[in-house]
Amino acid sequence: TAGYQYCNEEGTCYIPKTVTFNPDITVIPAAGAGSAVPGVLPAAAGTAGSILKFLILALLGGLLLNVMPCVLPLLSIKALNLVQASGQDRRRIFIGSLFYALGILVSLAALAGIVTIIKASGELAGWGFQFQNPVFVLVLVSVIFVFGLSMFDVFTLNALGGGLAAKAGKRGGYTGSFFTGMFAVLVATPCTAPFLGTALGFAFSHPPAVIFAIFMLVGLGFALPFVLLGAWPGLIQKLPKPGAWMNIFKEAMVFLLLGTVLYLLLTLYHQVGGDGLLRVLAFMGILAVAAWGYGRFAGPGSPRLRRWITIALAAGIVAAGALTVLKFDREKASGNGAYREAVYSAEEGWETFSPEAVEAGIAAGRPVFINFWATWCTTCKINTPVLHSREVQEAFAARNVLLLEGDFTENDPVIAEWIQKLGRGGVPVYALYMPGRAEPLVLPELLTRRGIIESLTKY
Repeated sequence: TAGYQYCNEEGTCYIPKTVTFNPDITVIPAAGAGSAVPGVLPAAAGTAGSILKFLILALLGGLLLNVMPCVLPLLSIKALNLVQASGQDRRRIFIGSLFYALGILVSLAALAGIVTIIKASGELAGWGFQFQNPVFVLVLVSVIFVFGLSMFDVFTLNALGGGLAAKAGKRGGYTGSFFTGMFAVLVATPCTAPFLGTALGFAFSHPPAVIFAIFMLVGLGFALPFVLLGAWPGLIQKLPKPGAWMNIFKEAMVFLLLGTVLYLLLTLYHQVGGDGLLRVLAFMGILAVAAWGYGRFAGPGSPRLRRWITIALAAGIVAAGALTVLKFDREKASGNGAYREAVYSAEEGWETFSPEAVEAGIAAGRPVFINFWATWCTTCKINTPVLHSREVQEAFAARNVLLLEGDFTENDPVIAEWIQKLGRGGVPVYALYMPGRAEPLVLPELLTRRGIIESLTKY
């Protein structure tokens, strides 16, 4: 069995194909051996070459994740940490960057393990699938919100486990670098960078060894810029010198983090409805009170007994608040349909995706454009203005294109299966079926007006 896929330089790909053939192979016994040596198929080299191509795409996709909007706030803070460390010796800076890379790799290895387990159970998994779980989104919102409060000096993270923090500081903040790397992966998964979707789509249809290899290459690409900065600290010297501007910059970055919180709250609204969102906001208020109390009464220099009593009280307040406030009835969630109508309305010609709708459109001789998206997908948000642009809408209307949108905010086995068949690892996915063509054209993750219009006219 051989698999292949055609792609051009712009990232537009035809659907992957698989060809099965049965060649006649003559097995020649090895000289002096009593048993036959397994024959080597010429296709084996091609398979290795295909895997190598997707490993390179994974590395490039991980590298491009660094410029995607969902991770820029966190990476800006990491860059600020590098500026603060510019006065340290080269060895400490380099080891710190390696710990950051290690955190990324450990986090991605855990994701690869989860994907492997899900595949073994017969289910389909994709990039960013954990954001379909409102509990995961809620935990991530809480962590980012508390982290933002600490950057506003509501409390000091170092006060928690002061001895451990002090030791970490003496090691150059290696522990912090490690957990920053792990956290960076969590906030990066709503984004799909160019090349990344193709590489992940290949991984999810292959054995665990390939999944882990591609995830590790994504991690290496993601960590590469900071590893290079650590290896050549002279590059850091080109950044502005530490000074009062750093406090202003740090506080400005908090607003970007809070913007990430608002973005994730929109996902929760879609999943748990308006009543559920109000409960989440109430819980965030409880978190803020607990963080303020901790910072006020258990700050650096406070007596050990008072510090631990305050920690226990703060933890108790958060736990009681979670048990009391966080009660969701997802069956009554009201945000789902309202958001879909606001983004892809029937007035613009968008209809809800179904395999039957695709078949009906093709049977009627109409071009069919499929858009698989999710509320938590940052790349989808970037592409939305392109899809809504006047030029693209006119091109769709002129060719009587059937527009279908599939919402993957929550798990949908049918959409997951189609994403996998189209050779992608997660949303966004854009596929164009044209009359007279047996296979669809899969567009790049990042859309352009020109790319869509040319696909309609030249494919």
